[in-house]
Amino acid sequence: MRSSEVVLIILFLPLFGWSQVNNDDCLSALFISDISNYCSPVNVFTNVNAEASVSPDASCWGTEDHEADVWYGFTPSQPGVFVQLFGEASSTLETINNSALAIYQGTCGNLQEIICGDVSDDREDIVERTMTELVIGRVYYIRISSSTATAGTFQLCLTEFNPVRTPESDCGAAVVLCDKSSFFIENLQGVGDLPNEVENTCIAQEFASAWYTWTARNNGSLTFSITPNNVNDPEEDLDFALYRLPNGLSDCANKELLRCMASGETGGQPASLNEPCFGATGLRSGESDLEEFAGCNPGDNNFLAPLQMVEGESYALVVNNFSESGFGFNIEFGGTGEFLGPTPQFNIVANDGFDCDKTINFTDISLENTDQIIGYSWNFGEGANPLFMDGPGPHDVLYESFGTKRVALTVETLRGCTSTEILEFEVAACCADNSTLAIDNQSFDLICAGVPQGSIEAIGTGGLPEYLYNINGEGFQPSPIYNGLLAGDFTLTIQDRKGCEISQNVTLSEPPPLIVQVSEDDSIDLGFSLQLNSDYMPPERMVVYDWGPVAGLSCSDCPAPTATPPGTTTYILTITDQDGCTATDAVNLFTPIIRPIESPNIISLSSINQQNEFLWISANVALISVDRYRVYDRFGNIIYQVNDVLFDDSPFQGWDGTINGIDVNPGVYIWMAEVTFVDNVTLTYHGDVTVVK
Repeated sequence: MRSSEVVLIILFLPLFGWSQVNNDDCLSALFISDISNYCSPVNVFTNVNAEASVSPDASCWGTEDHEADVWYGFTPSQPGVFVQLFGEASSTLETINNSALAIYQGTCGNLQEIICGDVSDDREDIVERTMTELVIGRVYYIRISSSTATAGTFQLCLTEFNPVRTPESDCGAAVVLCDKSSFFIENLQGVGDLPNEVENTCIAQEFASAWYTWTARNNGSLTFSITPNNVNDPEEDLDFALYRLPNGLSDCANKELLRCMASGETGGQPASLNEPCFGATGLRSGESDLEEFAGCNPGDNNFLAPLQMVEGESYALVVNNFSESGFGFNIEFGGTGEFLGPTPQFNIVANDGFDCDKTINFTDISLENTDQIIGYSWNFGEGANPLFMDGPGPHDVLYESFGTKRVALTVETLRGCTSTEILEFEVAACCADNSTLAIDNQSFDLICAGVPQGSIEAIGTGGLPEYLYNINGEGFQPSPIYNGLLAGDFTLTIQDRKGCEISQNVTLSEPPPLIVQVSEDDSIDLGFSLQLNSDYMPPERMVVYDWGPVAGLSCSDCPAPTATPPGTTTYILTITDQDGCTATDAVNLFTPIIRPIESPNIISLSSINQQNEFLWISANVALISVDRYRVYDRFGNIIYQVNDVLFDDSPFQGWDGTINGIDVNPGVYIWMAEVTFVDNVTLTYHGDVTVVK
């Protein structure tokens, strides 16, 4: 699982009732600080209870009411970012359905949509988007939504990279790689104009392919890992073939097969045996085989032996999506061998110092190494004027803001390969002594003691926007709103583009805690009753009562119910005041299991003998019903029976020693009773009785 740090307080779950999510609007966006290889934890991000923000719907969203949107922010340190949104139907544990995604730049009051996606134009509940030519260091916002009825949890993944050209599906038009930088391909579809380029290989047929070529810079090993973007589908099947091009990059007609991978599912074989042949594939140290054929055969594991590249030799790689799912892949290279290409380099000169509002000079000093460099693309990053430039330079750039800056130079050669160099440097603050920067805030105290629902919104004026915000020294962020706070003292700081800062102390308070107390634990015989009592503080609060479980209680919404527990029971009282604050307490009622069942052993057919005149069982209030009662003669014949008699104060008396109104012969008779007690336990008892005259 990819992971990274998330800045801001994440989704505190309240202790009571309904609650709006913390990042429900652009101004309270949750910022992801490192997107080099980020995936949110499973089942953590959610738009449940989100309300529609003030921003209009994104351009590509469907006709459904996308009104449950949440916001995230990020700042790229490379020109490209690959974004994935995984929902319910993507072999995950997530629950969102009909999800939608939009990405913006600008400020929360003036957003510009730059990319959009929803499930109507993607696979169901998986949305992928690739962004290139991003301004390094700029704040971008991700907006995720669904209709209220289909809200749920989702997984958000972001990975930044240096872009390469759009993939081609024919070897002759392959993307030329100049270095071993990793990259992402969003979609893998189509087979190009030459669909039979992998005939007579283990792949046999192109289904959705992309071709790449390169030349070895040195003798050395090559490994790589190709991972399907749809990492949550255990049966996504990528294949590949690796060739040598004897006469250079364009010699596709004479390509020589070096490695071939076609592992996948063997029909009818258990999933556990097919599992090693799905997912990531490539060349890996420790492997020895050069080829794996279709299916998943013993010993197959989706990886082949590394390649020993020869300096000056050219190679071709085709990646084929056998699943035809439309998903792309990411590839990471390893090994000691390097790819031949230009070496982008540049000088940075600041004659007047590296301060904001001063000119910094950038000059290309790239090495061609192979063929001629024909293109230079500069990305000077957020705060630069200008943001982008072409050509080798020199270029004069004025940075209107301070802080860490990253500049990217991408060069392109005559043969079509591109390579990027990124340098990082610091621009010092240039805050004027007469700065007009001022700070204020709007804060909201806690509604309930101990429940993290306090909030502070920083308000900056003067100085030079856009501002960054900091609370208690936890790092600056573009969002001015801090939600999910506990009571306490906070130091709020605002910083403007020139590095000016101003702070203010803010205190969030909370009301007295709501406390409830119920009766002390007690013991009570099964079937008997006692009264439960409760008291709460502060007494001036208006509360409603909720006892549970309700079994055995005279009422569940009163302060003092009578309890007849059906066995040992823990009764929990929850009170809720007019602000939605809650408090709970519990009482344990221990019930000894005593079942005093008795029955006479002699009954008389005549009251003159002053013996019992009826045969029946006696018990206390623990017994609630006699489900079956039978009397048998010595031959096993049923001579008396009753069913479903409630055991209460009714005048029912039992067997009077007769059959059809005629006295039985004196003697010994057998009885059986199946009875149910208040704890819903049903037991069977039996005994004998002597009938006398």
